[in-house]
Amino acid sequence: MEDAVASGPDGVVRSAKADLFFVTLKLMLLANMYWLWLSLKLGSLSMFVVGLIPLSWIVTAPVSIWALVFDVPQWVLVTFA
Repeated sequence: MEDAVASGPDGVVRSAKADLFFVTLKLMLLANMYWLWLSLKLGSLSMFVVGLIPLSWIVTAPVSIWALVFDVPQWVLVTFA
């Protein structure tokens, strides 16, 4: 009985970490979808290909959120357009 009580908070913390992880992955996926849409809008095949590489999502997700809120950064236009 004591083992079950002691592991209760541990299970909640593990569950919260897993939830945070999956929410982060979902938000990165949505941001990457905006990146792909933006690449089609700009007509950049290389930007589209970069958006298909999962490792690049670490960079493309924050940049696409920035582009959604403000404007497409100039370095993105220079690099991919």
